Amino acid sequence: MFDRAKSDSTVYQLGHYGIALLCYAPVARLFVDAGEPQAALAGGLLVAGAAVVPDCDEHLPIPHRGPTHTVWFAAAVGLLVAASVAALAAATGLRFSWSPVAGLLAAGAVVTHVAADAATPMGIRPFAPLSDRHVTLDLVPSKHRDVNVSLFLLGAGAVAIAAVF
Repeated sequence: MFDRAKSDSTVYQLGHYGIALLCYAPVARLFVDAGEPQAALAGGLLVAGAAVVPDCDEHLPIPHRGPTHTVWFAAAVGLLVAASVAALAAATGLRFSWSPVAGLLAAGAVVTHVAADAATPMGIRPFAPLSDRHVTLDLVPSKHRDVNVSLFLLGAGAVAIAAVF
């Protein structure tokens, strides 16, 4: 049977993947130009994965677009990823220098999620609890299927172009 809620969730995720990948495309190009195509691929996977992390609140007893939709959460995710990559590097001999880059990419992906949600009528409170200022551009509902699919195609296309040309 078709599960509408699951379908909507997947559509929302596509938009977040797309915005994060669109922002990542110039970085992917830098990796490729530096002779690090594997880093470009790993960075893209990290960015795509981190782009949907703020919506973990849908599975937690906290309000949606609450604490996980703030700049503080983005910083925490970045620090956690950097520390995890550093620990992995220490255990396996990978280059430690990638841990700050991984942390910045993850934090940036979370920021793209928060920024995209600011474009919706529901908006966000990006500096809560220090500020209750509500931010919304009220441009498009988050459930707009065509916008989410278009953003995904734009982001995926931008990364593909950046990696190939």
